Amino acid sequence: LDGEELESSDRLRHVMPAPPENVLVSGQPAAESCDAEPLPVVAEPVVIAWDPVTGSHPEIGRNGAIEVVRYELVVEREEPSPLSLKVELPPEVTEFEIPAGFTALGEAFKFEILVRERTGNQTAIESCFELE
Repeated sequence: LDGEELESSDRLRHVMPAPPENVLVSGQPAAESCDAEPLPVVAEPVVIAWDPVTGSHPEIGRNGAIEVVRYELVVEREEPSPLSLKVELPPEVTEFEIPAGFTALGEAFKFEILVRERTGNQTAIESCFELE
């Protein structure tokens, strides 16, 4: 590349998808954060559900049309050792039943729902729950 000049460009988009709203854990409202007292206590089967994301983030970036291409749900347990479950879901799927074989391995879980937009921009929410 001696003496050659490289040039490239990419288009940046400042429209971020809104975070998921009305998140429920087995029919109970999700905690605002993992520091909330008390955390939701749920029984099996554990189903995490949320409203479809159809608009841009109300506070971050610019307003504009979005196209959700997928959701990612990550469920984690910290004790007795870290364990994680990650699922990619198409944009029309806004709920997921956590396999009983996974929840049988712990008592307290953290989850994150990521919203991925067509341009690659994403937002996420995080919450926690405990099992009965």
